[in-house]
Amino acid sequence: MKTIVKTTILLTLLLALAACGQKTEPAPTGVPPEPTTPSETAVEGDMENLTALTAHPWQWESFTGPAEQITVENPASYNIVFNSDGSANIGADCNAATGSYTAGGDGSLSIQLGPMTLAACGENSRSDAFVQHLGAAGHYFFADGKLRIDLVADGGTLIFAPLDGGGDDGAGAMAGALMTQPWQWESFSSPAEQFDVDNPANYVVTFKEDGAVEIKADCNNAAGSYTATGEGSLSIQIGPMTLAACSESYRSDAFVQHLGAAGHYFFADGKLRIDLMADGGTMIFTPGN
Repeated sequence: MKTIVKTTILLTLLLALAACGQKTEPAPTGVPPEPTTPSETAVEGDMENLTALTAHPWQWESFTGPAEQITVENPASYNIVFNSDGSANIGADCNAATGSYTAGGDGSLSIQLGPMTLAACGENSRSDAFVQHLGAAGHYFFADGKLRIDLVADGGTLIFAPLDGGGDDGAGAMAGALMTQPWQWESFSSPAEQFDVDNPANYVVTFKEDGAVEIKADCNNAAGSYTATGEGSLSIQIGPMTLAACSESYRSDAFVQHLGAAGHYFFADGKLRIDLMADGGTMIFTPGN
């Protein structure tokens, strides 16, 4: 009798241990969720934002901040062009500036200001405030066809409307940046050669407001004229030039020839870049004195 009881207890323990070792799968409660993938609509929206930013120049219409609300008296005098290459051209009343920007499809925006003219505008000018606000940009979005730029640290919101006239008005900011100061030749890159200019200050081009151009080519000087548009096209017509014999390593002739072949210009990292026609290469300039 004792043997039977012991055997029964042992079997009970073995069955209990076997039951504990089995894994019970939970019963399905519904249709399993589909794998998470990026939203195609969100991606398209990102591209639309970036495209809208560079679609045309923008004129400053108003500002709302914690301490003030203003309506800009002459919106077209305060404008910005976001170029597709990441450079920016700014018209700030009687001044012009260049710079660069970084924009994300998520609405993030930063603007890095570059060279700027320092003319004294009228008493009621908002030139300084406009540039300072742009330098504090943190986020952008669109509403009712207008561009809104929120400043960092709850600094306020700039509101822009499309600048009518597109290319012509854009030329005021884009071509105006050409005239901010003389430009000295820093380097050249083409399919055939690449080099840094030994003495950049000896090779200088100055674009005048009246369409004239002044050129210093080592020991020679030249005059001429130019035509520039807000879309970036550029042509330079070389006029009279001195014909002095410069040092053995001079680049006087090459400098003038390259300028005469200019076809397009743009700004990046505070530098002026001139692309030559027929894929002839790119001249890179830095602001001169």
